[in-house]
Amino acid sequence: VSNPPYYEAIGAERCIRRALAVTRGKVAAFVDARFLFSQGRARGLYAEHPPSVVYILGTRPSCPPGAWLAEGNTAGGGVQNYVWLVWSAEREGAARVEWIP
Repeated sequence: VSNPPYYEAIGAERCIRRALAVTRGKVAAFVDARFLFSQGRARGLYAEHPPSVVYILGTRPSCPPGAWLAEGNTAGGGVQNYVWLVWSAEREGAARVEWIP
């Protein structure tokens, strides 16, 4: 289970690919929803390793940096859309899409 580093989504994909290479069970990644919409990943990562389930978060969570919170600031009012992508070794058929209210 991971909230991989983004740096232009390259880091997230690298972390996911590494997890998929070393894991025999499941891999779950919490990513910005825009991570789904990439022609490169559609032809690459998703073609090679299609996710089993995509969980769409219906409420925008607030995900500020830990250092910002450590300074005494409070999280609230998320502005980005996020999803959980889950890969499973037991995957069969097309990816399921689930909504988390």
